Amino acid sequence: MTSYCRRLFLATPALALCASPASADDGVILLAEGDALSNGWIVEGIDVPAIDRDGSWSALVRTDQPPNVPFRAFVVDGNVLVREGQTLPNGEQVEFLLDADTGPDGGRAYVYTVASSGAPEVRVRLVGGPLIQSGDAVIAPGIPTPVTLFTVRDIEVARPYLYVRAELDPVPAGLPNYTALLRYEFSPGGTTVTLLAREGQQLPGALAPVESLSGIASIAADGTYVTTIDQDTPGSIGRAVLNDGFVQFLDDVAAPLGGTVWQHDPNPAVAKAPGNVFAVASQVRFPNGDLRGLVVGSGGQLLAREGQPQLGGTSIVGSFSTAPIALANDGLTVYAVPTNQGAVLMAFDEELLRAGVSTAGGRTIAGLKLARRESIDVSPNGREVVAEVRLDDGRDALVLVERRIGFVVPCSANPNSTGRPGRIVGFGSSFVALNDVTILAFDLPPDSFGYLGASSTPAFVPNAGGSSGNLCLGGTVARFASLVQSSGPLGAISTQVDLTSIPQPAGGPVAVVAGETWGFQLWHRDSSPAGPPTSNFTQLLSVPFR
Repeated sequence: MTSYCRRLFLATPALALCASPASADDGVILLAEGDALSNGWIVEGIDVPAIDRDGSWSALVRTDQPPNVPFRAFVVDGNVLVREGQTLPNGEQVEFLLDADTGPDGGRAYVYTVASSGAPEVRVRLVGGPLIQSGDAVIAPGIPTPVTLFTVRDIEVARPYLYVRAELDPVPAGLPNYTALLRYEFSPGGTTVTLLAREGQQLPGALAPVESLSGIASIAADGTYVTTIDQDTPGSIGRAVLNDGFVQFLDDVAAPLGGTVWQHDPNPAVAKAPGNVFAVASQVRFPNGDLRGLVVGSGGQLLAREGQPQLGGTSIVGSFSTAPIALANDGLTVYAVPTNQGAVLMAFDEELLRAGVSTAGGRTIAGLKLARRESIDVSPNGREVVAEVRLDDGRDALVLVERRIGFVVPCSANPNSTGRPGRIVGFGSSFVALNDVTILAFDLPPDSFGYLGASSTPAFVPNAGGSSGNLCLGGTVARFASLVQSSGPLGAISTQVDLTSIPQPAGGPVAVVAGETWGFQLWHRDSSPAGPPTSNFTQLLSVPFR
């Protein structure tokens, strides 16, 4: 069991919650090698994990279908959405699944081939939306001659957009095929295709035309994108980052670390958030020729530097040339790097997992998939992270880490005597079976007593019981009065909630059931500006349990 300390930069001064989780695990195993899928196929490998704003996850899974025939399946929340060999409603049989993705809002798409008399025909199906297929005419400004879609390399979803890295086939005979990055926008009025980049194109900020679209794109919720390109520069690869149409971070150009230049070899990992926000994991070159790995987060922060202490810790970052990386909507950078004390999964300076220490499903996590740039993902709100790991029994697994649970709902909290409303956050897990929930209230008056309340029914009762605040809990309200605490000099109260025993005003305690949503709010004593004692309530935290 890992001892952890989470710093909350929401509070002033910065507040630390240091505790040991109630459960024995730091993550939840969503899927592992050897598991049986919903159709009975056995998991052999896990690729391209993704998680959306509602915590729904997906992965492209390699399986061993009896009798020992390898097949791939697109798995969503543990259920098979589509698989190789499946006959679709339109009568087509899926031959090979090539790629799949889940977007920030839950949009899903997959790439597959169907058998034909000639070369396999490629299809891209947006779940609940239109179908794109090889042979389709691709018409967009910037495409010099009529072309058709020949094949698809990979896709990214951010509804109403679908990004496709595709090989295009010019209609006039004898012209060579070329790769392009296309954006399809779907609306009730039809489909619009935009050319974002293509081989042979001169892009703004580039030193030479694009020689190759070498990297997989990352797409933000607002439809902006980042990818990598190779430029046709004499004597070098000329690799660079293409951020929403502008070429940046070129090879041999100054890097954010003083006295160094970028050397993207191999391809850097990139991630995108809404607006002009992106992150990069790559290499820089020092004047003496030494190469060092570097993770640059949103806003240009140096989050990890090879040979230097881990951000927020004392471990020394090991050697790397690229690293898995992902961005939440607010620019929170999640990344994984090696250290001299085991590989770590980080969210900015918060350590989420450490190889050899952290556990999931009762097993120690032996390693992280550092060589796979798409081995992690973070939900748009930054609360949940999925990561491919190696367990200590040799199995690969997909693990979920919940950084925060629940969300603050619109039920107005009045300022207390600090001049700020009391705030509230949840840690642990929303999975009832793990029984691991800690609620932290902060921005409270120092040295004031308080206790947590809970209910599965929301309400709004202004100045409840003569207080200076608003009660946001209705129905039968649980009062954790036996756990009354002082907020101490930092003005914070942390309550560990036993989900099997929620106190009730009459009768015995009740247990939280998966599928229920409970609200949590802290009541605390306070003083009014005039001096007489009063009380107040924090914000309301709503937690949907699974």
